[in-house]
Amino acid sequence: MKKQLPLMLCMAFLLFAGKANSQNEDRPWLLGFGIHFVDYTSVDPMFEGLYDTKDFNSVPGISKLDIGRSLSKAFTLELSLAAATVNKSGNRTSGTEFFADVDLLGKI
Repeated sequence: MKKQLPLMLCMAFLLFAGKANSQNEDRPWLLGFGIHFVDYTSVDPMFEGLYDTKDFNSVPGISKLDIGRSLSKAFTLELSLAAATVNKSGNRTSGTEFFADVDLLGKI
């Protein structure tokens, strides 16, 4: 696990850096979609069972939508919407959960 952590951090950095810099003045809009997973079973003790995929909860098919716009050369505004059906939740109730996230990204 300790050997994989730097690799995972580099991959996450490249993923987010590429996404934040994909807009320019000619193409200011970002549209993305994907699959959203929720796992409430790995919160205690910290990081134990973090990568146990048997506990993942998801909606079959596309369950995440990202919409973004470049505001200027330095700033991008992004809205993310996602949904997941929770049926393996530890001590939480089961059901469908919706998630929304608004990000203001700055470029240096």
